Amino acid sequence: MKESIKKIKIAIVSDNKNVNKNPDDQLLAKALEKQSTDTCLISVDIIDWKKHPKLTKYDGVYISSTWDHHEHGDQFIKWIQENDHDKKQFVIASSTIIQFIDKRNYLEPFGQHFGFSSSNKGYVTPSYFIDPLEKDIKTNLEKAFEVLPSSKKYVVKPRISADSTMTFLVPSSLVEQKVSSILSEPHRGGVILQPFIESIQRHGEFQLIYLGGQYAYTLSKDAGYCVHDRSLLKNVPPSLLHFSSRVLDFLGQSCGGEVPLRVRLDFFLDDHDCPLLSEIELVEPCLSLSSLPLDLLSSSLSTLSSSILHRVLSFSSS
Repeated sequence: MKESIKKIKIAIVSDNKNVNKNPDDQLLAKALEKQSTDTCLISVDIIDWKKHPKLTKYDGVYISSTWDHHEHGDQFIKWIQENDHDKKQFVIASSTIIQFIDKRNYLEPFGQHFGFSSSNKGYVTPSYFIDPLEKDIKTNLEKAFEVLPSSKKYVVKPRISADSTMTFLVPSSLVEQKVSSILSEPHRGGVILQPFIESIQRHGEFQLIYLGGQYAYTLSKDAGYCVHDRSLLKNVPPSLLHFSSRVLDFLGQSCGGEVPLRVRLDFFLDDHDCPLLSEIELVEPCLSLSSLPLDLLSSSLSTLSSSILHRVLSFSSS
């Protein structure tokens, strides 16, 4: 008797601007479909989340390039919640995605755990958080300047953002103006105020990618503020690897004991070459897969697609 073929349908979720245009999504879709066997047929759709209010036809949903979600406030969170069927659809748990949309939800507990002040083992970029409905901005900023390290310039940015949207580098005299500007848009989730890390002008930024719970590769941005181009870094400072491993362990504890299958950890190095955790990208990190050398691209796609498929198959077996 011929064995029946199991059919698995997976959605890679993007936005209106990037759907079917992001090369990383296209590469991953092909890698997933190559995981098909004689008894399991895998098909993949790359979809715009706003045009797919219901996801019931999919066995697994992988949020990838939803880089417009920060412009839609609670609509994106509501979309996730309405499609979370018994926690058996989103490849990265819906609760984890929602938690990491607001940067305060991870920067604050990670700062409490690792510290916000200089440590030779690594620490979190000093941060002060202002709630979205805050009216007394002046008093809040007085408190912020008391607790934050003194700085010639400050970074003012939304707690919910992507791609440096509404991120400002300004002297202290202009901080209140920029805070007010961000708070005028409630869907930004409030404000993060940070001292400018001057050493970024020398070291740039480091983005460590973990796939399937294992270190995969590191991307670097050239020295300077708000640089967007990334390149593969072959010689990663050992201090970054050591601290990122500790951050990943604590991340697993924060996510119910399991490290999400795709994580990007962003770091700076301070004046003493000590790593500072800048951001944890879990919702829609740019992985720059298409820019990788072929051998690294192949292994990364294999690890990521296998991890996604394993997760999706676990939904039907549990």
